[in-house]
Amino acid sequence: MRIKSFFVICIMFLFNELIYAQTPISLTDQTVKLGGLGEKYFYFGLHEGDQLQLNFEELRKKGLKEIEIKEYASGQSIYSEYEIKKIEGKQIVIPTTGIYQIRFYNASLGKRIGKIGLTRIPVEGKEKFNSTVYWRTEYDTTYTQQEEKYLIKEEYLPKQLVKNESYINSGSNATFKGGKSRVTIPFTLPLNTVEWYYEVVSDRKKEEIERVGKTMNLIGQITRLIDNNTGAIGFALDAIAVPPGGDVCDVYLISDYENASLFKRKQDGYWTRYPLGSRENVKSDVVKLNGLFNWGTYYLGVKNPDSMHGVHVRLEVVAIVRNMEFGTRTLQIPHVSSRKVAYLKEN
Repeated sequence: MRIKSFFVICIMFLFNELIYAQTPISLTDQTVKLGGLGEKYFYFGLHEGDQLQLNFEELRKKGLKEIEIKEYASGQSIYSEYEIKKIEGKQIVIPTTGIYQIRFYNASLGKRIGKIGLTRIPVEGKEKFNSTVYWRTEYDTTYTQQEEKYLIKEEYLPKQLVKNESYINSGSNATFKGGKSRVTIPFTLPLNTVEWYYEVVSDRKKEEIERVGKTMNLIGQITRLIDNNTGAIGFALDAIAVPPGGDVCDVYLISDYENASLFKRKQDGYWTRYPLGSRENVKSDVVKLNGLFNWGTYYLGVKNPDSMHGVHVRLEVVAIVRNMEFGTRTLQIPHVSSRKVAYLKEN
């Protein structure tokens, strides 16, 4: 009697285990709308030996183009069906433990409404397997090489463009005894000129002009004023000493050859000059030009305004040129891309 009772208990235990092992676990049960040419994806974790039970009904009775189930990692399809209106209790055996993608595809331009049921029938002993799929963002960085030009060294260098001593006759002597009461001196600014200066000294005595030329020069002063450590310019105009002069002259900054020729031929009223760079009745001065006057060829027109006496004039023009030394280096340019990755938590 006791043996029979024990046998009955064992049968009941095995029956209960079998029933428990075969208890379906609902993964999703919902109604979804698929727009024209739309897709709907579901992702679940399934264990090897599980059975995935699929139920589907297109409520508008127009059907769906395709249903496909495939392993997410490998992309291998384990089930597909086409032109579906209704599926009842379709069971698919899961070959490998992992994540599975269930895709519902509407190839029509009109919307479809589908009632979807997905149920997991677990393999024995894996009833507590976690089917939830989690997502994380992973970042990938790739590099490309790019050549870059970069500044190695930058400095400002003074360059002497004009060093001229001229005798300019008086107006009456030029008319009756020959000689010139006007001269023009051309010069071209170098590329990358940032600013430039001209110095004028006028005196009737030639020896005074020669003495100034020996004791003072514009390029020497500017060279000393440029910062030797940084190569930068930032000194004030009054930092430049102006040499002494004894008699006056007129100096005009002229833009081109045509106007310079008219000036020399005394066609007054027909030639133009830049007032900012011109000086009249000046014995000596240092004039600074920049901004719009940093490129091209210019002329300094010098005139003796005295009708009776000639005058000696010394002119010096110095440009400050920005000198840049460049090198080339290879840069590694990062390109970061991101992607969503599905994973299962440990079961």
